[in-house]
Amino acid sequence: MSPHSRSKTHHLLAKAICAVALVIACSSNTSLAATFLPLGDLPQGEFGSIAYGISPDGNIVAGGGTALPYQYRSYEAVLWDSTAKVHALRDSLEDDGFERRAIAVNNTGDVAVVSAYGLEDHEWDAYYWSASYGFTSLGHLLDHPSTIVSGASDDLGVITGICSYGSSPSIAFRWSAATGIEPLYGDLGANPGNPTGCNGRGISADGKVIVGIAGSGDSMEAFRWTAESGMVGLGDLPGGDFTSGAISASADGSVIVGFGTAEESYSVSRAFYWSEVTGMFSLGTLDPDDYASTAELVSADGRLVFGVSRQLDDFQPPRIEKSFVWDEAHGMRSFNRVLETEFGLASDLAGWGDLFVLDISSDSLTLVGHGINPDGNREAWKLTLDHPIGIPEPASIVLVIAGVLAAAWRARGPNRAACEGR
Repeated sequence: MSPHSRSKTHHLLAKAICAVALVIACSSNTSLAATFLPLGDLPQGEFGSIAYGISPDGNIVAGGGTALPYQYRSYEAVLWDSTAKVHALRDSLEDDGFERRAIAVNNTGDVAVVSAYGLEDHEWDAYYWSASYGFTSLGHLLDHPSTIVSGASDDLGVITGICSYGSSPSIAFRWSAATGIEPLYGDLGANPGNPTGCNGRGISADGKVIVGIAGSGDSMEAFRWTAESGMVGLGDLPGGDFTSGAISASADGSVIVGFGTAEESYSVSRAFYWSEVTGMFSLGTLDPDDYASTAELVSADGRLVFGVSRQLDDFQPPRIEKSFVWDEAHGMRSFNRVLETEFGLASDLAGWGDLFVLDISSDSLTLVGHGINPDGNREAWKLTLDHPIGIPEPASIVLVIAGVLAAAWRARGPNRAACEGR
């Protein structure tokens, strides 16, 4: 290389390093910090709230808050808007003695899905709520008067859940405005077409994939359903009794998480991860002495898994439940510990118990759930992150790039005058 070309290369490298330094300086001043926001409760009644769902864009939170003393109603369906102000969903159901929980909400906050429990008939009902028309029942299946919502597509156009009646086998359902409520039957187990119980638990973003649990005889099996394939069993983890269940699906339905049985006991479950590429594999437990774990939520991109790892206190009830997050690079980790060490939220979480994640936004940057607050009450919370869990923060990536450029500059002999503009 000629002296002129070498000097030009040094000049470009120096300018690149100066640009990277500027980016670091700017990002340190303008980047959003991770924030943990307790969402509070409705003004009346005993304190208690839970966040069950979040809009795909992460702005609106759906859940339940306590509006009256517990002997009258446990929870009122509520929405927290983008400013974290709480709004109760009330109209024609206001005086019917129902316990109500908002399970899912759209991006604009004018449509939600609500589960309601009648304190007199002791049955669940599912409702489609809109700001314009109020509550509309999703209906029931056959002679199963209890309908429970488990999940909904991003636009709330498709809803899944469980219809049940007493000791009769439960039936998974799929609802849309076009078809109404329809049963999902499968050919799993020893008695094809007539399962002893079938629960819809999770759903893809477009509503085309539904996952859940179907049983026949003495076993239960995780399933994946589409209109084209019908109900397809996912099998179980190796070892132990044959029992598995699917609970959550990624946005495109290609990744499914839940629980399987890996030991010779029905109650000893292990969180699983499933995809067509990997098949089903165990995520293990958070600590070696934990006796069980369950994966309860997977992110839209299928990269993050959230759930619960369980430990018996001296092998006697009550059991201790610990919240975990899993990703392929780091394995299973304490969710609270990750927030404290990687996002600097140790002071914000002081006095809180484990935070249990119930939903996550499409970009994996906003999470909601519940936990026991420093006063000993269950409280809904909203967590906003400046980068997804398990991925280095932007400033760290910039520093790595700067290091590489600096090394290249030093190896070729720096032209410091370029950085000074001369």
